[in-house]
Amino acid sequence: MDVYEEVKQALAELGYSQEDIKPSARLISDLNMDSLELLNFQVEMEDRFGLELSDEIPQDATVGDIVRYIQANGA
Repeated sequence: MDVYEEVKQALAELGYSQEDIKPSARLISDLNMDSLELLNFQVEMEDRFGLELSDEIPQDATVGDIVRYIQANGA
């Protein structure tokens, strides 16, 4: 499974609609994540990919931004 599909699966497991999960979807404004959901997502990504995301995911981060970060830093 590629990184995007893995991120998409993780978001779906956290309760987000697969239809809404696109590379251009912003985590906060499009998927409507609150700060706790964002933290849960960050922990899930760190566990799945064995890397540490930056301490704070930018407010305007997209699913694609997360995928590119993971690809560039270890997946």
